[in-house]
Amino acid sequence: MVDQFEFRASESDAARCKRKQPISPEAQQYENTFHYALHWRSLFFMSDGLIGMGPSWLSSGDRVMLVRGAIVPYTFRHVDDDLRLQAEKLKKEMEKLEKRLLAQKQSTDDKEQQAAMGTRKEIAKLRRKLIQAEGQIGRKDGWILIGEAYVEGVMRGEVLEGGENDIWERIV
Repeated sequence: MVDQFEFRASESDAARCKRKQPISPEAQQYENTFHYALHWRSLFFMSDGLIGMGPSWLSSGDRVMLVRGAIVPYTFRHVDDDLRLQAEKLKKEMEKLEKRLLAQKQSTDDKEQQAAMGTRKEIAKLRRKLIQAEGQIGRKDGWILIGEAYVEGVMRGEVLEGGENDIWERIV
């Protein structure tokens, strides 16, 4: 299980690096490629102490699993956890829209008053989606593929050689 994230690279990280001497074009190309690749990756710690790298959209509680026949481990999220994340995003978006609606209601501008109707419709639409997402929590038992992972000591099935972790679960 993924516990926490320590580092997420971004272009702003690369921009913060100050150099006293220029580097070669080849080195610059390598650095640019490295930063671009890490922009979509995230480092994580697993509950058993292993360190890995996976998609930047990982969340705490996601699982790293070995898939029979695959050459790399994959990260998965339980359906209920994904629904909870969706519900949280919908709630945040509704809060933003409700603040906008309040400002629109307080405005004396006719255009703002008309825009308030559209905002009300957006809030109602999000509320329906939220009710639907929350209503699905606990109804399904499945996993959603998040993406590939790199985990030192797990890449070639080493973790299975010990026989301690022979827990297999069918993922449909």
